Amino acid sequence: MEEDEEVKRPKGCITLQGDDFILEQIEDSSIMFDLKLKRIVHGRNGIDREEFKHEAYGLPVDIAFWRIMMYRLSKKDYRDIKSLNSFIWDFKEAANKAYKQLRKEIRNERLRS
Repeated sequence: MEEDEEVKRPKGCITLQGDDFILEQIEDSSIMFDLKLKRIVHGRNGIDREEFKHEAYGLPVDIAFWRIMMYRLSKKDYRDIKSLNSFIWDFKEAANKAYKQLRKEIRNERLRS
């Protein structure tokens, strides 16, 4: 399948979207989700742009949650860490933010149904 090709999903599938991720339920009765993360794409003309790229297919939502959180942490520069505490604190903050975003999206999806 081409990267730009959109997958046709049955009506009723849940789509959760944050600033830097998209989670799409693979079928309306499934507990599995496809994960897209926002990545920088280097254009041929030298102009970079951001777009969502598939990272994983068929993930349970809890594993997708951890992947989103680790993706957010990977964007930070930890070369100058003085202690493990700063990483753990950032990890906890990223987890809380991702959890709140997912809860909000799930609540919104229920209201739309």
